[in-house]
Amino acid sequence: MTPTLIWLLCLLAIPRLHADDALDALRRAYRDAPIAERVTIAHTVARRTAFDELTVRVLHTPDRRQARIELPTLTISASGDASHTRIVAVRPDNDTVAFVRDFDEPLTSSLLARIFPPIPAPQLSLAFDEDAPPAPSHARDFDQAAPDCIITRAGDERTTLVLAPTGRLAGMWVETDAACLRLRIQPVDPGAPQQWGIDTSGRRIVRDLRALRPPPQPFALHEEFPISELQDARLAIWPLDRALAPDETLRRVEERYFVLIFFRLPHAVPEQTRVLKRVDAAIDAAQQAADDLARRSRSPEGLGPRRALVRTIVRPVACLDVSQARRSTIDDLAARWRLETGESALLWTLSPPDTIDRLAPRTDVAIAILDQQRRLVSVVVPTDKPDPDRIREAIEREVNLVPTP
Repeated sequence: MTPTLIWLLCLLAIPRLHADDALDALRRAYRDAPIAERVTIAHTVARRTAFDELTVRVLHTPDRRQARIELPTLTISASGDASHTRIVAVRPDNDTVAFVRDFDEPLTSSLLARIFPPIPAPQLSLAFDEDAPPAPSHARDFDQAAPDCIITRAGDERTTLVLAPTGRLAGMWVETDAACLRLRIQPVDPGAPQQWGIDTSGRRIVRDLRALRPPPQPFALHEEFPISELQDARLAIWPLDRALAPDETLRRVEERYFVLIFFRLPHAVPEQTRVLKRVDAAIDAAQQAADDLARRSRSPEGLGPRRALVRTIVRPVACLDVSQARRSTIDDLAARWRLETGESALLWTLSPPDTIDRLAPRTDVAIAILDQQRRLVSVVVPTDKPDPDRIREAIEREVNLVPTP
């Protein structure tokens, strides 16, 4: 969900008779003078809470629009007038490049949303957006519990807006069945707007935001996989170690392997369809390899010198952005893949840069093969028609049927 949408949902809670007055008052509180606020963010998914922080500075006068947003991994500067905006962005961990783009339009929150991932800073909409919120497309219940607290409900979503005595925001939170996003907002010294810009001297100028990111450090092969837990389709924690534990009741040695098909979910529906078809093909290839390994391990000769039973667990893993971690998105993906038990095979996690990009940068689908000690055995980047032999041979190599090169 974009910050603008969060903000609009809050405004739609206000009776229509007073919506324009409330919107004008809040806009005035964020205009005509430099404003700076620190936003403390708590994002809870599957009973796990991640904390973050950003600082946002805004200035909107009749002849000038300016903003500076300081995120943990990105600093953004935007400035211009009623017909032009220049946007500059840099990363604190990469001092060699700078993103610079010019636009023949005024600075608005929607312009920033076209370029950057969702920024939980409703101040941007208050300071720069001109249009009143549209009429609700469907009925929404509202409860103005107190003069400084407005609560809205839309489906499974509950949004609360808290106003400070100054007329600006003191906090905001959005709750769904899948997640909870809480913002605590505090004023800070805005400093001089002339110093809000970003010095790009000595940096290579790029127009693609992805070029700012330094190359991700890949997960090390034959070492313990750093991800120990994922979430399942019921939003419960799913520990990998428990799934890899051998069946102690078996008379023969059992070796378990994980084939995890990590994939990023594009925001555009046509791209989603293409990626999900690649995931389906990768699952089919991995399951074919798993069935063949299991059959051969049960033969009298066994599989490898240990003659162990080999069980291979195949699961898709969705790598979602924070804005995608919604109950509806997870339910749609969960319905696509089912186990023999009837439960969904889907696993999911947040942050593609910390997951799939560390397996295979700039790919939409990457297959990670883990052994029973949760070591990363191999990474396979599938084609549109994955070859099950590559997956099978990676596991066979571990049980010494195929000699290690």
